[in-house]
Amino acid sequence: MPSEASSPNPAPAAPSSAGFPSSASGFAGGMGGAPDLDAVVTVITGRGRNQKHRQGDIQSFDGRHSSILAPSEMRRIRLRHEQFVRALAGRFSIQLRLEFQMKIVRLQTMSYQKLIESYRSPTHLTLFRADPLKGVCLLEVPPGLGLLIVDRLLGGPGRPPANPGELTELEITLLDQIIQNILAEWAAPWRDVQELRPLALGYENTARFLNTSPADASMLVLAVETGVGDFVDYLQIALPCSTFDPIIRKLGALGTAEKEPVSANAKPRWNRQFDDAPIPVIAEWQGLQLTTRELMDLKQGDVLLLSPECAGQVRLKLAKLPKFVGRLGTSGAQWAVQITGAIKP
Repeated sequence: MPSEASSPNPAPAAPSSAGFPSSASGFAGGMGGAPDLDAVVTVITGRGRNQKHRQGDIQSFDGRHSSILAPSEMRRIRLRHEQFVRALAGRFSIQLRLEFQMKIVRLQTMSYQKLIESYRSPTHLTLFRADPLKGVCLLEVPPGLGLLIVDRLLGGPGRPPANPGELTELEITLLDQIIQNILAEWAAPWRDVQELRPLALGYENTARFLNTSPADASMLVLAVETGVGDFVDYLQIALPCSTFDPIIRKLGALGTAEKEPVSANAKPRWNRQFDDAPIPVIAEWQGLQLTTRELMDLKQGDVLLLSPECAGQVRLKLAKLPKFVGRLGTSGAQWAVQITGAIKP
């Protein structure tokens, strides 16, 4: 029998080049030391080609925490979040009396570790739950945007400071009512799928010590560009994919309603945030002509004669824009205008 077969400690086989260092030099201090992040390793791509990568660029993958969303699922999720963004922009504009421009700039999945590393410091992070779903979600309102909102709530022009820092306790208290509105608007588009009840759990000014999910857990991250005048910053909502899985499954069970393409002639959905917005209505009619002398001699108590046809040619203006024609009359003890047609634009 060969002598090497009886050796109690056979030499380890050389590692394959398919995703592993070709020698022990890929690790600092040998196999027992810490990994050398600058070491170059060879990996095999999905097409069978060899590529060189830094050791630090290669991340471990745990299939237990993987979450791959199909394109159709991402599309449904994006449509719901677009409803949220439109409603939130309208609510901000009405509540703060500033024109807010908001749009989705990113909707993607990433690991919890990458998400934590992406947060700026300091920032304002709200930890919240969406009962009855399990897990802790994150809402980031950057200090610049938060201070702009606080300034507006206090009656200011709504301008952020040049170098925003951590928010004070008073500023956090004032901003809390806005955060509650954000969470309420985020939950609204999901009502036909699942009634969600957002509950703020606490606040952090840095993500450095957060540990609300495993480092390799998949997170669904929504980034919303928020602009006020020349100021632009980003709101960000992060949800554990495991938390959102029940919603995704129910979305798929709703049928083909969301798969049907939107008709070009479909009416836009009404934003209920504008239900109580006041719109001035003006009723006027034409046909009366005066000379310059008669106009100069007008005084209180003068009577102007109108032809009978004028009563049937009333124009209605909504916010100074002519929209309808109508007929003048009375309803009870009040003057009234009956709409008889629409004015074509």
